[in-house]
Amino acid sequence: MGIRYLAISIDLDDYLRISAGACPTCGARPHTRQPDYGQPEPDVLDLDKCWGYLQRLFDSMDLRAAAELVAGHVTHTPTGWISHQGTVAPDRVPALAHELASVSVDQTRSLFQENGEWADHRSEGDFGYVSSYLTRAVSFAEKVARDNRGIVYYIG
Repeated sequence: MGIRYLAISIDLDDYLRISAGACPTCGARPHTRQPDYGQPEPDVLDLDKCWGYLQRLFDSMDLRAAAELVAGHVTHTPTGWISHQGTVAPDRVPALAHELASVSVDQTRSLFQENGEWADHRSEGDFGYVSSYLTRAVSFAEKVARDNRGIVYYIG
């Protein structure tokens, strides 16, 4: 299954409590939207296993606000790993959303190419994988910024 990533939008009260507490997610109330087909769904971002690629991309471009969305690593132990839990303050989300939206297709492609050629047999597929998740991250961050909310996320 591997190490995965999930983010949830949260309100300011939850952000303050989660950031200060020993139990980061106890009682968090994700923002929900009403889809056309029924039950409300929380505003979530599932980056699957793409978070590591995004860390490298944002680092290579010195996108510090965007990097806040995927900052951190799991802690490896002899019996598995301990998940990383992070937060992004509501007042940081607009800058994060702006930086995410500024990443071009060519900048993303450069992560997988050397001298204009795919680095290896998986590179073109990995590029498509990362591009699709980056598009989802942009939409999520823009919505969270519009709603003036923060983010709690998990890597693990």
